[in-house]
Amino acid sequence: MGFRVSVVVPVFNRARLINRCLESILDNPREDLEVLAIDDGSEDGSLEVMTEYEKRYPDTIRVLMHPGHENRGVSESRNLGILASTGDYISFLDSDDTMLPGRFAYALRILDRFPDIEGVYEAGEILLEDGGQTIFPACRAEIPFDLLDKQECEPPWLIQVAGITVRRTLFQMCGLFDSRMWVGEDIHMWLRMLMVGRLVPGTMQKPVFRHYRHAGNTAGFDAPQVELSTIASVYKWACKRPVPPTRLEFLERTYMSLFCFYLTQARAERLGLMREFSLLCRALVHFPRFLLTRQYLGNLYGLLH
Repeated sequence: MGFRVSVVVPVFNRARLINRCLESILDNPREDLEVLAIDDGSEDGSLEVMTEYEKRYPDTIRVLMHPGHENRGVSESRNLGILASTGDYISFLDSDDTMLPGRFAYALRILDRFPDIEGVYEAGEILLEDGGQTIFPACRAEIPFDLLDKQECEPPWLIQVAGITVRRTLFQMCGLFDSRMWVGEDIHMWLRMLMVGRLVPGTMQKPVFRHYRHAGNTAGFDAPQVELSTIASVYKWACKRPVPPTRLEFLERTYMSLFCFYLTQARAERLGLMREFSLLCRALVHFPRFLLTRQYLGNLYGLLH
């Protein structure tokens, strides 16, 4: 049986939540979907819950695991799902999040209409532990459908794991998730996709998924270090490939913009000269030619005076 969309769901110790996740996927037209639920060495009964769903929906849900039921992390779990998938398009959903009805309606319309577009990203809704609610912000109004094929690179911060749908062939161009990364692996992937393919916004004014913000989410990392190092890593990766110069310039501009944002934040929050100096040094290590830019020199002068 051929599927249009393969949904990859990595699972680690989500026995209490995985049913909510899987039920939300099943609320979408099942004839178009296959679900690859990858158990990442869970110890709380998650595998048993997923196996029951596989028995109930054998034409839709497949349960996978790493050899020896090992815990290998979210990147290797997603990669296992990608390699085992059979759909024309691939999407992702974390096991503690949910999909909303009609999740793929607009994304598939775009991908079917424009064969030179490799992926579509869409907005989601955040539900906080205290009952608060917000929508992932869109940078602007939605782009008219007939103008989507003219869309250029966008900052990767708008792309959420549960909001992207891409052609299977895009992974042949940019590779799989970097399993060495335990944080920032998603931004690393979106940037590589942006370097070799075309990603455009789909539904940005209403959510197509729900992300539940709770104590079990990954948090506590140094955002400036992760994000800036990730951009620099992708820049080195892209320089070794036939990437258009305009996209390399996009990475440079994105780095400089983010660098200036974090430097301004450090000053506003009085985080100290060492924090500012660290940001300046890191930028120079990643992009030595920044030393020739007025913007970098201005920030360096401001620190020394």
